[in-house]
Amino acid sequence: MGFGVASEVIVESGVCLVQEAFQKLMAVQERLTESVDLVVPGRMLLKEGMLNKCSRRGLDRRIFFLFNDCLMQCSVVAGSFKLKHKQALMGMRVDIPTVTDIPNAFSIISTQQKSFMVSASSSEERDEWFQVLSAAIKEQSRKLHSLKRQSSQILDTVEEVGAQAPVWLPDSSATMCMECGRQFTALRRRHHCRGCGRILCGDCSRNKAFLKFMKREDRVCDLCYFKLKGLWPLHVMEKKGDPRDAAAQKAQGVRDIKAHTEGAQKIGYLYCRKGGKGGWVRQWLQLKDLALYFFKAHEDVKACDSKPLPGYNVGEASKNEARDREWVIKVFHSTLKSDLLFLSAESEEDYLSWMDSLSKATRGEK
Repeated sequence: MGFGVASEVIVESGVCLVQEAFQKLMAVQERLTESVDLVVPGRMLLKEGMLNKCSRRGLDRRIFFLFNDCLMQCSVVAGSFKLKHKQALMGMRVDIPTVTDIPNAFSIISTQQKSFMVSASSSEERDEWFQVLSAAIKEQSRKLHSLKRQSSQILDTVEEVGAQAPVWLPDSSATMCMECGRQFTALRRRHHCRGCGRILCGDCSRNKAFLKFMKREDRVCDLCYFKLKGLWPLHVMEKKGDPRDAAAQKAQGVRDIKAHTEGAQKIGYLYCRKGGKGGWVRQWLQLKDLALYFFKAHEDVKACDSKPLPGYNVGEASKNEARDREWVIKVFHSTLKSDLLFLSAESEEDYLSWMDSLSKATRGEK
């Protein structure tokens, strides 16, 4: 088998795996009675099955879905799934109690959300759930620590913080804190770090440190503070007792991707319209790893929405669909007729470039 043929086989196998993962997620989502966005880039269904959840009233029969980033439990009502609880794997661990009057039981313990005990139908089933869940938690923890290391390396390229005035990012370039990812509101205001110029919330810029170019102390972010105090490098996000921890961990997930990431196939502003109704909204888009990420601004540290592209089709929108706009791309699904996305470029060059990149992504090509 030649190299070219082998490469085609590998690409085709990868596309099949992505489409299979997508179809599994859609099969679960279509049976949910609540509106829950399960289909997000990178998410995979690892295991599902019936377990008994232990409560004060006794044992409640539930169906559990284990994804690579969260665990979801539902009750089964007339063939549909009613969501009872969904929690992230981050901060979770599993344990088999040594003493209990409930057969084949194991505990799911969370430092951030609910902890509870479940019972399987056999010891073999319990052990299988225990092993798969433990492996998923370990992998999620590995990814989190990798993110923390990346965070600690942000200022490594800066020779000396505070030696000269940084360039402040415009307020419009970020709709959320560039440290913890929480959205700015009328109460949660924007603050600029005087050391690096980033935009942060009040909690992430509450420290003050002496800056040479100002010849006095002023507000700085945690990263600049630790560097100015000579405590660098430190795992800043591992500080215990930080009131931002719960919010920061809640924000973690598959959409925790920055508006500018290495390896993105395409980035830029487009006008977006979802579905057949609604108006156009200008958003920053990033095409990466066969998924399209949406940001409110180009310096945001977390996507506000995402769409996996394998299984979708890309084409030119009709005049009625374009609504008096030029260069409009239509992203649609052959079976999910209501799942429509329209993207309008600001030039023919951008239109052709985005059309080519999106078409490749829908075919599983990078």
